[in-house]
Amino acid sequence: MNSILLRKELREARWKIVLGTAILTATALFIPLAFNYIKDLISVLPQEQLEKYGGIMTLNIFNDFSLYLWSQWNAKNLTQIGTILAVLVGMNLIAGEISGRTAGFLLTRPVSRRSVFLTKALAGMLTIIFMVWFATIIMVVVVNYFMPYTIDAGRLFLTTVLTTLGLLVLFSLTLLFSTLIDEPVKAGGATLLIILLIVLFGWFGPLRFLNLFNYMSGARYFLGGIFPVVPAAVMCGSILVLSIAGLSVFEKKEF
Repeated sequence: MNSILLRKELREARWKIVLGTAILTATALFIPLAFNYIKDLISVLPQEQLEKYGGIMTLNIFNDFSLYLWSQWNAKNLTQIGTILAVLVGMNLIAGEISGRTAGFLLTRPVSRRSVFLTKALAGMLTIIFMVWFATIIMVVVVNYFMPYTIDAGRLFLTTVLTTLGLLVLFSLTLLFSTLIDEPVKAGGATLLIILLIVLFGWFGPLRFLNLFNYMSGARYFLGGIFPVVPAAVMCGSILVLSIAGLSVFEKKEF
């Protein structure tokens, strides 16, 4: 790992870090502030509309503020926005150097290809982790100190670990495509196609277990109290396998 290169990568990604963190934090703050508004809105909806959109209502989210936060954060906004950010962060790391014709120059420096790839991967992962956890911690602090609600912060944080792992899987997949495909937009597009396929798996019973987003939301743990050890281990393994595959491609690639 090269500390100088790591600082360079983080410096070049600062606009993504600032913008991504701002978007996630704004969303994280809006969710608790909107609680009473949404609750009042739901209370005046006709019964037939409640039945039409009643899937989430069966969770009784307005009687448990922690449940409400989870349903709007981990099970919805953090997963959706985080997926977009993971693709944006990963798609330019290698392909951007190639399309910008800076890869050859970078590799002439006294640093190994392995070090270059691993440093870029680490920079991307740190970027995602920072954005996710900054926003989550700010949300919890604001609720605990400035709002009249009680939340199970420990359970919410542990669920966010699962969401973060899922986002790192998607980032690692994007990084692999960024290594295979020389154009950032095409690398991001390839990742989005795989993500679409993953979502489609959730529509078919026999393939539902392949839907990564089911595990990212942490529903089994948050609602049932059972931590998904095997899915968490699989996500960690997927990050490792995808990173090793990307490193292997990068070390053999001609520039």
